[in-house]
Amino acid sequence: MKFKNTVSFILAAVLCVSALTGCGETYDPLDQVYTNDREQITARQLLEGSDEQIRYASYLRVTGDLTSDYSPVGQETTNKLEFEGYYKDKDNYSNVLTGTFKLDSIVSMFHSEIAVNSVYEYYVGKTGGAPVEGFNSSKNFGGGMAVAEWAVKVDVKRVILPDVSAATVVFDGKISNNKYVIRLTGDLSYLDRAFSGMDGSNGINEVTYYFSADTHVLQEVYVRGRTVETQKILDREVEHKKDFSARFKIEEISYKDHGVYFPFNG
Repeated sequence: MKFKNTVSFILAAVLCVSALTGCGETYDPLDQVYTNDREQITARQLLEGSDEQIRYASYLRVTGDLTSDYSPVGQETTNKLEFEGYYKDKDNYSNVLTGTFKLDSIVSMFHSEIAVNSVYEYYVGKTGGAPVEGFNSSKNFGGGMAVAEWAVKVDVKRVILPDVSAATVVFDGKISNNKYVIRLTGDLSYLDRAFSGMDGSNGINEVTYYFSADTHVLQEVYVRGRTVETQKILDREVEHKKDFSARFKIEEISYKDHGVYFPFNG
């Protein structure tokens, strides 16, 4: 009788666990519930809540600071930008980028040369359902050429609205400096076309998202990556390293009517 009671208890426990977790279901770390001294929270709640806040904003302003280093060639590229997104409806919206793009090449250990040094404006959107696009650039002070259009097309929204379906999500529910931190590694292919003109951006291996612990609003995004290629020069194999980093800060999110803005006629 004692043996039967023990078996019955074990079966009941197994059934309880199956009912709670689901038999044969794949566990999704996005739904892991963490408890801290403020609340219970999951990575999915933060990501989906942020997506909704940003996607339905009538006005969004983001600043960005992008850098890539190409060694041993001795080439550094920087792009300091501001993104403004205006949204009225699917037929009337604009995404505007303005910034400064600089490419500095080290010609020798005693001399560097500014190849590109330019201010620019780029926009894309729709007005009355018709697609519109425009690009403007001019030389900055200090020498160098104006920047090409392809080099500055940073897809800011692709960065701040991540597709985590293929990525590895790292989140522990802890609050640090009044922020929640979600780190993405692994398959980050959603960023493949986000940084067209920056060396090393095709080797992105980590993206970190920082959310306010008070409001759950996304505050900052940090992207980094590296590509390493080996090239044979004469009888030597030389490693070429391209390091890339980008930091974005969400400066303003508004749901008031801001209209739709285009800085000039394309």
